[in-house]
Amino acid sequence: MRASSNLLAVGALAASLAAAACQKSARQQQEEADEARRAATEAQQKAQRDVAEAERRAREAAAEVRGAPAVANADAVLAPNRGEYLRKHRDELASLDQKLASLEAEAARASGRAKVELDATVRRLREQRAAVGRQLDMAGTVADGVWSSFTENVDKAVDDLEAAIDKASR
Repeated sequence: MRASSNLLAVGALAASLAAAACQKSARQQQEEADEARRAATEAQQKAQRDVAEAERRAREAAAEVRGAPAVANADAVLAPNRGEYLRKHRDELASLDQKLASLEAEAARASGRAKVELDATVRRLREQRAAVGRQLDMAGTVADGVWSSFTENVDKAVDDLEAAIDKASR
């Protein structure tokens, strides 16, 4: 009788320890999920700030374009250079699009917190990529007097996008 009551006591103790471990595990999972949601929200807010900044720079460049004086015959001289510049950056963006596609595939294969974070990162990078594309689309409206300022802004935006994608790919 004494052996069976000891066995019952050990069994009850084991059951209570197992229940406590399950509760802790569920609590840890909830905390991890909450943390992942916070990280995703922060990443989305950062993406929105980055896009707003890129759009602000594009608006400033466009404002410079509208206010700049036209230079006679400059279009004939600058047109080939502009075309080359645009081709170069469109090729760079195509390469960056491939890297983004690889990140999206990685996010699709991920699970849990890693998936939430990768999805948020990809969303932010896609928004940043779209802003750079909009800047390049404005190239046709840029006056000659502000072309160099425009290209500096675009170059910086492309460099920032490339750095962000490379960082996310590590």
